[in-house]
Amino acid sequence: MAKMTNDRLMAVIDNRIANSVGYLEGGDGLSAARRKAMKYYRGDKFGNEKAGRSSIIMRLVAEKVDGMMPGLLKPFVSGAEIGRFDPEGPEDEAAAEQETDVCNFVLLRQNPGFRILYTWFKDALLQRNSVVKAWWDKSEDVTFEKYVGLDETEFYMLVGDDDVEMVEHEERVDPMLGPLHDVKIKLTNRLGHIEIRNVPPEEFLIEAQAVSMEDAAFVCHRVRKTVSDLVAMGFKKSDIEPHAGDSLARINSERMERFSADETLTPLDEGVDDPSMRELWLHESYIKVDYDGDDIAEWRRVLTIGDTGGKILENEEADGNPFADLTPIIMPHKWSGESVADQTMDLQYIQSSFVRAAADHLYFSTMPVLGIVEGRANLEDVLNRRPGGVIRMKEQNAVQAIPVTPLGPDVWQMIEFLEGKAEQRTGMTRYNQGLQADTLNKTATGASLITNAGEQRLELTARTFAETGVKKLFLKIHGLLRKHQ
Repeated sequence: MAKMTNDRLMAVIDNRIANSVGYLEGGDGLSAARRKAMKYYRGDKFGNEKAGRSSIIMRLVAEKVDGMMPGLLKPFVSGAEIGRFDPEGPEDEAAAEQETDVCNFVLLRQNPGFRILYTWFKDALLQRNSVVKAWWDKSEDVTFEKYVGLDETEFYMLVGDDDVEMVEHEERVDPMLGPLHDVKIKLTNRLGHIEIRNVPPEEFLIEAQAVSMEDAAFVCHRVRKTVSDLVAMGFKKSDIEPHAGDSLARINSERMERFSADETLTPLDEGVDDPSMRELWLHESYIKVDYDGDDIAEWRRVLTIGDTGGKILENEEADGNPFADLTPIIMPHKWSGESVADQTMDLQYIQSSFVRAAADHLYFSTMPVLGIVEGRANLEDVLNRRPGGVIRMKEQNAVQAIPVTPLGPDVWQMIEFLEGKAEQRTGMTRYNQGLQADTLNKTATGASLITNAGEQRLELTARTFAETGVKKLFLKIHGLLRKHQ
């Protein structure tokens, strides 16, 4: 079989992107579900509100998601280590200890470990699946330094370094010390390091039939870049400009939803005033494909720009993909799991509806509807009631309050029932939050049973995160260190 051409490879990647989970035109419903979860978490209105009636929103999703976070993070961040490598035998103890120290140092010191874990876990609780990316960053770190009064030996030692470029140089002669050098240098650090970053849900694509990240033959990280960004990365402007601006019409709805409450998402700059700020999609695809024509599919990392029929900027062999993912509720034989938001959004809607009804009843009780005999009472006085106010009437009983049926206990029982269902589904109960637990069971034994059941759910979620996500991240850090360090 002949080696695959770049045009053929581009066509294969276009097809995989268009049919992946998370793609805007994929029709999988995942994007819509994540936008809905964000609305419920913020407590946005449902859209069925009526003027003059209660519009209370019970933020059950936010309560459960935020309530679970401390219990999930504590096992990982309360100690000096997030992960540990266990030795297989006595001869491995020293190496395992060293690998443990280095991998924890990379995550917690070289990278913002706490923030990475916090965002990773919260994304999963709210958006079903959450992804982090770990890679060896080869980008150069450039700094400028200035030295004054160097002697001959110091000067030649400094400028003889391969990473040093002399920018300015002035030589002068001191009567006592002899030749001296004032020099400004550009210092380039090319050592590289491991970079770990959270991937926003809308930026990650995976093949639709994938059962897990390990089984997926295609994953992709897509980001919006400007022409200036890509030129700074070392790509030719002539390769980039033909594709710039071709995807500006596609505004990501998930990102807009995330920023809509703050009104901080400004309209895209189409580069009218500055062509270097025109934007385009940059796709970093990891795909298993028979590129070399030996009838065996291998992993390749392919960097492409533009929409369908774009251009390949980089194409190289890869060891696999750099992503680690987790989900709080695993769905067997399927990559996309379920979130805590999925388990509680329906309860938030129903609970809010009942609380609204109770609030409306209270409003009607304190400010009842009035019936008036037409023409026998002053309508302006009736419509503008206030404490101590006067309603002018031409005859007795011209204004009467319409009686309100007393609110029975059923509404409050239903609200309590819904709260209990939310606790059963998430494991986040009022008992394991240290609150007064006198509603469902007043015995110490009953409270203990409920607390233990809730803690088991939280422990299961924490163990799921540890086994499916954090462990995978540590192995990727370990692999990168062995390959590059």
